Amino acid sequence: MSLFKGLGIAVVGLCAFMSTGQARADCEDPKNAFDDVYCYSKLYIEADADLNKAYGGLTKLLSKDEKATLKKGELAWMQARDGKCSKQEGDDNFVDLDCAVEETRNRIAFLEERTQECKASKCQASKLGD
Repeated sequence: MSLFKGLGIAVVGLCAFMSTGQARADCEDPKNAFDDVYCYSKLYIEADADLNKAYGGLTKLLSKDEKATLKKGELAWMQARDGKCSKQEGDDNFVDLDCAVEETRNRIAFLEERTQECKASKCQASKLGD
């Protein structure tokens, strides 16, 4: 079974292995694939908002050079996430939203760890580029 399924011109992926319980917890009771796409999209949008908040909170604690290092790390992370969670076939783009949500949540945890380090002692610039 493929982890990627197309939908429409701007193809949206849907991970077939995401638990129904998780979808229900976040989206009442999806009845079909379109409801699932909506629910998984909602989860991704929420995770992305949390990511932006974590990134913004961390940047407030950083020097100009540390911010530049973090930005490079963030761009590298985005490229790695895209490589892992999406693919392109011709004009169609496929996104595994379950993968994207998981990768985003992992990145949030990473950014929150760096924030705690910066608050507890001193930011470790070497970790910001990861």
